[in-house]
Amino acid sequence: MIYVLKSGAIVDDKLIYLIKVGYTENFEKRFSQYLSCNPTIKPLFLIDNGTEADEKQLHRCLEKYRFEDYGNEWYYYSEEFLDIFYKNKTIEELRTFMIELMPEVVPSARFSVLKSPEYYLLVDSAISCGIPNNYYLNLVIFLKDLFKCRATAAINEAIPLLQNVCGTYADDIISYFKKSLDIYYENRDAFRKVLKSISKISSTVDKKNHIINRYGDRLLSDDNISRIFLPIVSNRLKQFINRFGINDAKLFLSTPYVKKFFSEYDTLTNSTEKIEYLCNSSDIFTEKELDIILDLIDDEILANCYRFLGKDKIVEYGYNCSRLMKSLSVEIFDVDNLRKKIMQSFHVGDRLSKVYIKAELGRIYNSLNYKKTPKAVDLSEWFELKLGKFKNAASKWENGFEILSLKP
Repeated sequence: MIYVLKSGAIVDDKLIYLIKVGYTENFEKRFSQYLSCNPTIKPLFLIDNGTEADEKQLHRCLEKYRFEDYGNEWYYYSEEFLDIFYKNKTIEELRTFMIELMPEVVPSARFSVLKSPEYYLLVDSAISCGIPNNYYLNLVIFLKDLFKCRATAAINEAIPLLQNVCGTYADDIISYFKKSLDIYYENRDAFRKVLKSISKISSTVDKKNHIINRYGDRLLSDDNISRIFLPIVSNRLKQFINRFGINDAKLFLSTPYVKKFFSEYDTLTNSTEKIEYLCNSSDIFTEKELDIILDLIDDEILANCYRFLGKDKIVEYGYNCSRLMKSLSVEIFDVDNLRKKIMQSFHVGDRLSKVYIKAELGRIYNSLNYKKTPKAVDLSEWFELKLGKFKNAASKWENGFEILSLKP
């Protein structure tokens, strides 16, 4: 069963109303659990025969209404939101609604080669503006998070936040991106025609060979053509062609063990399998060849996990991509930007509870897309601290720290 509940919540000392959308096999039991700790909660819609898969799909479709502070299942209360369920009261109607809506909220099926044209154009803009590698990887991780469920819509959220992710490079990247986007929109029909022909090719190696054979000369000679095709080609492939020339690039991709690697890699369906296969296959390549392979695989995050964390660390983490992503984010993070935010929020002489420190660090980490789990003791990286008990705003004693001085 899919359920839709209404609840009151205090946010910034104001009462607001939120909606919770979830799935359960036993609504009475689940609702009694909610009611025991939240007497304001009440059911609005109950939709029989819904599954857990329906719930996950529904969360993707409703993402633009999400109240981020409370996780994935809470949404802002609005008439527009409620109207979805007034119009779709059965699971069949709700599934039809989700199918019709999905092209607006996820990359369209015709973009299966790439995820989203806007995503690749923004990434290329960063590379073209000479962004340093640590900033670049922060940007890729940040955009991957945004583009998990949406395509073009995510760009509107990304642009205002680029300053946090890319620092002083943000303005140049935005300017370059807007020019690239204009070129892409002017030539969208040509792009789709090319993409249609490429999407029929299943093998990664054959796909890249097709691009090199058909468009290699134009990619190297015409910057506008390059920008149009970047969502298909990717900047990494263009660099590969540039570095080797068209003939040597084709020769490398036709090498038997390279073809064998990609033929196996293409059959894998999730990131864990792919990075495990990459680690297990790495010994068959020379260092130079492996560097090329990392440029050509379809997931830059996996490639850079290998580059920055190394094979041993990946094996140690059991190929767990969530742990690897978190470790990569911390490894490449711009510490200077973090320090600046920390100094703005915490000051010598402050006497703060651990609860407050953890919450404030969490807010800072999230604003910078820093994947580290916040802990009050993190503050000791920047300040000399003294443990103590302090009264909070409600005059209750809490464990906390006094900030004594800055660390050198």
